[in-house]
Amino acid sequence: MNLFTFNPLKAHSISNCGYLSDGVMLEAKHKVFLSHSGAQKDFVEQLCVDLERCDRHPFFDKRRNSLPIGEKFPPLIFDAIRQGHVGVLVLSKKFFTKTKWPMLELVAMVRELKSPNSRLKLIPVFYKLSREEWLDHENRSKWIAQWKEWASVDKSICIEEWKKALDALKSINSLMMRDGEVHLRREIVDAVCKIVLPETTWDDSHVQGRSRLCEILLRKINEREKRNGIQVMGLYGIGGIGKTTMCKAMCNEVFERYEGRVCHVELNTTSEVEILRSVLRRLSTIELEHVGGLNIDEV
Repeated sequence: MNLFTFNPLKAHSISNCGYLSDGVMLEAKHKVFLSHSGAQKDFVEQLCVDLERCDRHPFFDKRRNSLPIGEKFPPLIFDAIRQGHVGVLVLSKKFFTKTKWPMLELVAMVRELKSPNSRLKLIPVFYKLSREEWLDHENRSKWIAQWKEWASVDKSICIEEWKKALDALKSINSLMMRDGEVHLRREIVDAVCKIVLPETTWDDSHVQGRSRLCEILLRKINEREKRNGIQVMGLYGIGGIGKTTMCKAMCNEVFERYEGRVCHVELNTTSEVEILRSVLRRLSTIELEHVGGLNIDEV
């Protein structure tokens, strides 16, 4: 027996649904952008690994699927920012002075925030830099002096816009390193996972008549929602006619509509408590580490 379910009331961002098993594929599109100074490359590379273990695959300049060999990298960077849902900014003193690229990325993100259709959220992370040091007038004067030096060579740099981009972060909740790098990376991963869902999707390209069948099911769902709100809708028939396949295809079909809060579970494959935990992980924003400790009554 299969269950396809969704949560239209609590939705956050885009990714896709399903368990990791045969017939799943990854989307190529990056939803997380990691912005940092080269001085923090080791920290950010491990952060990238941590996110990948959680099935979130960020744009990271050390990954060939982010910056392929032989391609011009500026358009790839700015396209990734425009299509992203989360920008993680690892702010350090070197972020503002080592090269111009971190600030170019920050400016591009702030521009994207102002776009009417933007889904981008920023997560500023203070790495070995306190908020007080970040706001310190003397430090900012040093950073601006470096920016002016870059602007003397690169005429596209607008110092005033860079200052405003920096100030735009003041009103955004941020993360700070208090208990070491491992704990900070865990906090970043948790914050990202609440916004961006896992990036796996069922491969339903082989399903004959997929669009027509999904259209029929969606029509019935729409009718039931208008009449009575959320309802149960059953698919019945002899084994092997495609009921399970259609449940998976429907997860893909309505993913955008419910902003990722959809899931497919097979009710006879594992224990009841594990099924409910899986649904909670997908449909709610409860802390992931808390779900595993819940008993059957709590879930």
